[in-house]
Amino acid sequence: MVGSRILFQGYGVSARMRPMHAALLATDSLLILDEAHLSQPFARLIEQVADRTGPNGPRMMALSATQDAQGNTLRLTEEDRRADPVRQRLEARKDLTIEDKSEDKADAKPECFSAAALALLDAHPGARILVYRENFDDALKISKELREKTRELDVHVRLLTGQRRGLERDALVNQLEEDGFIGDRRGDKAGGAILVATSAGEVGIDLDADHMLCDLVSYERMVQHLGRVNRRGEGSATVTVWDLGEDAAHNAAERDRRTATRALLMRLPGDGPRQAGPGALAGINDLPEVRAAATPAPLYPALTDPLIDAWAMTSLEEHAGRPEVGPWLRGWEEDEKPHTTIVWREYLPVRQGHEGKVTVDADDVKRWLDATPIRPSERLQARSDRVIKWLKGRGKSLAKQRNKDAESLKEKADDIAALILGSDGTLSRERLTFDFLERKEQKWTQAENDMRWGTLIVRQCVAGLDCDREEKKPITGTGVLDAKQGAFPPTADTDPDRFKDTGWRIAELTQQGGALAAPEGSENGPQVARFITRFGPDDQEQAGFAVLRRSLAGVESETARAVAKRPQTLADHTNAVVRCVADFAERLGLDDEMREVLNTAAQHHDKGKAARVWQDAAGAAAREGGPWAKIDGRNTRWNRLHGYRHEFGSLVQLEKRDDLPEPTRDLILHLVAAHHGHARPVIRHLGCDDADLPPSKVAQIAGKVALRFARLQKFHGPWGLAWLETVLRAADQKASSEFEEGTHG
Repeated sequence: MVGSRILFQGYGVSARMRPMHAALLATDSLLILDEAHLSQPFARLIEQVADRTGPNGPRMMALSATQDAQGNTLRLTEEDRRADPVRQRLEARKDLTIEDKSEDKADAKPECFSAAALALLDAHPGARILVYRENFDDALKISKELREKTRELDVHVRLLTGQRRGLERDALVNQLEEDGFIGDRRGDKAGGAILVATSAGEVGIDLDADHMLCDLVSYERMVQHLGRVNRRGEGSATVTVWDLGEDAAHNAAERDRRTATRALLMRLPGDGPRQAGPGALAGINDLPEVRAAATPAPLYPALTDPLIDAWAMTSLEEHAGRPEVGPWLRGWEEDEKPHTTIVWREYLPVRQGHEGKVTVDADDVKRWLDATPIRPSERLQARSDRVIKWLKGRGKSLAKQRNKDAESLKEKADDIAALILGSDGTLSRERLTFDFLERKEQKWTQAENDMRWGTLIVRQCVAGLDCDREEKKPITGTGVLDAKQGAFPPTADTDPDRFKDTGWRIAELTQQGGALAAPEGSENGPQVARFITRFGPDDQEQAGFAVLRRSLAGVESETARAVAKRPQTLADHTNAVVRCVADFAERLGLDDEMREVLNTAAQHHDKGKAARVWQDAAGAAAREGGPWAKIDGRNTRWNRLHGYRHEFGSLVQLEKRDDLPEPTRDLILHLVAAHHGHARPVIRHLGCDDADLPPSKVAQIAGKVALRFARLQKFHGPWGLAWLETVLRAADQKASSEFEEGTHG
């Protein structure tokens, strides 16, 4: 996530916000990289970025228990080792036994793992048992079987895997704290707790179990496993490692690494069970055999200036020289499988005509995503082949339901069941209707191709998620895909109180005074967008929904930020931004020239909002006392902008001035044009009907934007230019937040 943002391609971040993320992460920052031996391509990436950004760039501190130390290194001294609690942790007792399960393939079945986990719990009543299983499907089966077998017992069974939705993943952290797997507290359950984990439980989470069962993996992963049992050295842990044989390995190289890992573990001290605490592992970490037992660092491509320039052009929807950033973050991974992100929503921007024809417009989808950006709590990422298999399974279930009782499904066969967004975020032409999902014989080729590395937004009624539906109750569902699950999952647009990272909510439009309108009231928030989903004869609006803003948190679009509970004049907003930018410049220690640049840009950044077209679209044209920068949203019709961008209108006005200082003129003009993330390198000039300039001159001004961006990026560097943009953008957002919260001066 960090690496993709630094490279201007943040996963899950809109194109407009990507320059801000890149600037803040790559400027004057310290990145502490834990388990650095597992992220060597990323570490090298940060080093290369630092080389290009100089003293104001990022710095990295690498932490590793197994990687060879290089350069300026901090180690434990002998005095440190003798001190508590360091000594206690280094000498933590972990009795490791390796059991050979290679002869009988039945020993690798999930029921054998669940039986062994229960045996550990029987031998240690009330303990916290950690079960690692590399295979995702097996881990899922183990957790389900353990739930069934402990249904009548006072035992919590949890599942930790990366292929789960954010809402349930976040809830799991609290559950693991309650069970005593995280933090200093002991689990409250007298019957104990069992956590089943895939590789997602190896890094990034401070697990501490009493006892552990796992399958044999490569050495560096084995060290991660062992570090998550009896972590504080307060007891004596039983660690059982199952060697499932060569059939369990993905390939011959992995099989050899596991064989070498077993040989290394057998060199740990001890006649029976081996002692596998951190101090004992330190005794074998420097052996030459470790190289053969550990997964080699992946190869990775070079970071070049043309690539950085291509990624930094965030306002270009398509760029032939802009590859996916994955190899620069993780290296070239063997047998890497494409992934798909899944999001459940109930309200989709789908139109139904009076004759029943259903259509989806790409511009509507883009506007909808701008108004309701997808948040981490909504996302589930899984391998694309698993997603496709799951989706086909849901189609079969829905077909059975429709055949059995057609009235039980309110959706018609030709209604849209899901939208596909390609890896670039654009809407796929493939229509996933309920009829498409439910037909037995169907060509999925195009849909499968579009879903690889893409996003699938499915209707809530498609279901298929292991979740909890009861509102205001603790979340206990695993949040993983389950084709047999027919219960509707909670979604951000139907249960906004659960999805706390969204800054918006949905309200159905109702007939009010002969027209469709959203309900009014302070609890609903201002309206930022509306979508009509059903039309009658003569395009009469019959049904739809509105997007209401709950807070500025989680809201990215400028139209959403332009609405407020009470109006604010353009002059007042400009003065607030000027004040905020001066405060930022003072605290950042910027020189006088740069302060003047930012001050001038702040004074002119929103001049384009005074245009009649913007005031009319905002519903403020007839309001006295304007022009207005913030409106209440009751009469907004943003489609009336017809492509007009107010920051380009501001640029056109500023271009007329001949008193801007020549050395900084380019930068002032660029900051004004880019303060909503556009002009990198292009910006739309549609709808800018400046009375003093012919259309050809307006187009010429737009053409100069790209050339100016190229000059400035060459002079300031990609991250340096983005950082200067961010100072103005952050001041603009801070002024808006202060006005929203009533704390402005």
